[in-house]
Amino acid sequence: MRRRFLHSAPERDLPAQHTYFEISDLRRFFDAGVIFATVWARFIGKTSGGRYNEIRHQRNQGLMMDRIRNNETVEQRRRVLKGALGASTVLTLGYGGSAAAASIGCVKNTYIEETPPANGNQFSWTDPAAMTGVDEWAWSKVDVWECSGNVGGVPDTDFEGFSLDNGINWYRVPAVVGEAPTLIALATKKSSQSPAYPKTAWVLAYFDANGNFVGNYPAITMRTEQNTPLEGSCLASVNPNAKSGFTYGG
Repeated sequence: MRRRFLHSAPERDLPAQHTYFEISDLRRFFDAGVIFATVWARFIGKTSGGRYNEIRHQRNQGLMMDRIRNNETVEQRRRVLKGALGASTVLTLGYGGSAAAASIGCVKNTYIEETPPANGNQFSWTDPAAMTGVDEWAWSKVDVWECSGNVGGVPDTDFEGFSLDNGINWYRVPAVVGEAPTLIALATKKSSQSPAYPKTAWVLAYFDANGNFVGNYPAITMRTEQNTPLEGSCLASVNPNAKSGFTYGG
C-alpha cells in the first residue's frame, strides 16, 4: 500500500504542475506580444511620420526651387528690358545731342553777351509786351498794394509795395524809373485798400542753366551763371515746360 501511495502521488502532481507551467508560458508570451506590438506600432508610426515629413520637405524644397527659378527668370527679363531701354535712351540723346548742346549754349550766351532788358530796367509799370524793345525777355507779373512800414527810419509810413513771397517781405516800388525797389523792414499790407488797388507791375524773371525758374528781381539783382534772365525762344528750347506763366517782351 505504501508503494502505491508513493507512485500515485507523483501521478496526481504531474498533471497539476504541467497545467501551471502551460498557463504561465501563455501569459509571458502574451505580454511579450503586447510589448512587441506596442514597440512596433511606435516604430512604424515614427517611420511613417518621418517619411511624411521628408516628402513634405522635398515638396517644399521643390516649390522653393521653382520660385527661385521664376524669380531668376523675372530678374533676367528685367535686366534685358533695362538694358534695352538704356540703349534706346543713349541713342535718343546721341541723336539730339547737338540740339541739346545748342539749347544749353543759348543760356550761356545770354549770361555772357547780352544785356537784358529794356535798357537794364528790371521793374516796369508798363506791360513788357508793349515795350519798344525787340527782345522777348521773361517777366513775372506782381500786384502792387498800399503798405505800411519803416521807410527811411520812420515807422508806420505808407508806401506802394509788392511781395514776392506771399506777403512775408514787401518791396517799395521805385519813385524814379530805373531805380531798384527797396525792401522795407517790418512792412505789412494795409487792411483797408483804396479802389485803385491792386495795381499791376512786372519784374524780371531769372532762370538756371537748365531753364528752371529760380526767382524774380529784386530778390535776385545780379546775373550769375546759374541765375540769368532768358528770352522766350531760348527758354522754349531748353525747357518748354517752364515757358508758361510769364509775360514776354522788352
